[in-house]
Amino acid sequence: MQEKYQSIIKNREPDLQKAKRRENVLSWLKLASILCLVVPPCLAISIHIAFAASFVLVLIVIIAVSVMHNRLRGKVDYLEGIIEICNRHLDRINGKWTSFKDTGAEFSDGNAGYSVSRDGAMNFLKELSKTFKWG
Repeated sequence: MQEKYQSIIKNREPDLQKAKRRENVLSWLKLASILCLVVPPCLAISIHIAFAASFVLVLIVIIAVSVMHNRLRGKVDYLEGIIEICNRHLDRINGKWTSFKDTGAEFSDGNAGYSVSRDGAMNFLKELSKTFKWG
């Protein structure tokens, strides 16, 4: 079972690094295209080019880059989430699952038998806490 999670992490990490590099490039491209909104008015005055056409073109580029960037951000979040889930499962397999920061203590009810096990630990709530919140 441990090999399965390690294999998932090993296979997903290169994809994550590649997606992060692409995301950085798109971030810079988006910044550059936004800065291009400032340049066309200056060029339109000095070179007498069609300001409206250049402005619309830059807006189209900004929108396209923003859509691509948002899609890639979703992919990065997904890959980071998968890796985090696998790391949590590996911690659980290796007996480190009690080191979770969120122990679920706020939901513990001493009268409820399901929230505390025989050893006094809140294993049921820790089991629920192994889930991952996206975004």
